[in-house]
Amino acid sequence: MTWTSLAADAPSDWWHNTPTPGPDIDDPARFLSPVTERLLQRVATILAAPPTTRTISPHLHGAISALLATSYGYDAEHRIDPDEITWAYTHGGALHIIEHPDGSVTFTKHHREDCPFITSRGAQECDEDCYFPDPADVERAHGK
Repeated sequence: MTWTSLAADAPSDWWHNTPTPGPDIDDPARFLSPVTERLLQRVATILAAPPTTRTISPHLHGAISALLATSYGYDAEHRIDPDEITWAYTHGGALHIIEHPDGSVTFTKHHREDCPFITSRGAQECDEDCYFPDPADVERAHGK
């Protein structure tokens, strides 16, 4: 529901039938209750929604900048399309970003969730049981 639809579709055509506020109105709730209830429901929905963005630290922002620069060049610009994002989510492991005490940052999709490297935040070595099939091998196996 948008504010526009609330104003356009409200019960009893409230916009045109609600009297101008003033001291002579004995029961304002009688006029505004249907609209107020819908507004409160909308506010509750908005406030209950999880945040859609995350804030990253300046250090992590710098690490992402370094990843772009080392992958594509010091003055790189690279656009990632939605289908590439979907592909990345469905191939390999989950993205893990590990900030190390020495200031370095590891970006990895190589490790499974319970790998010692992930659970120790990079303090332990991988147990070498992390394997995700190469997407090209999967496509070949399915005749694509």
